[in-house]
Amino acid sequence: MVQLRVVRALGACGVVAITPKLVELAKDSEASVRKEVIRTLGKIGLEHPEIRDQLRPILEAATKDGQQSVSDEAVRLLKRWL
Repeated sequence: MVQLRVVRALGACGVVAITPKLVELAKDSEASVRKEVIRTLGKIGLEHPEIRDQLRPILEAATKDGQQSVSDEAVRLLKRWL
């Protein structure tokens, strides 16, 4: 799946500038892509605490994702940010 590979590649960069593209991919129809996006945004938030306020709404919305694995990942990452 191309989107999943894109998210993983972007996540490997760990660069704040990629967050707009990741936010766009957070709405993907595939749960595996959404989960990887959440994981990547969580990692970026850990490395760059100054942008957590921008990322928090995306992770909070993901806690209500219909796919349990996506919502669980979002909850786990938000707890790590505390």
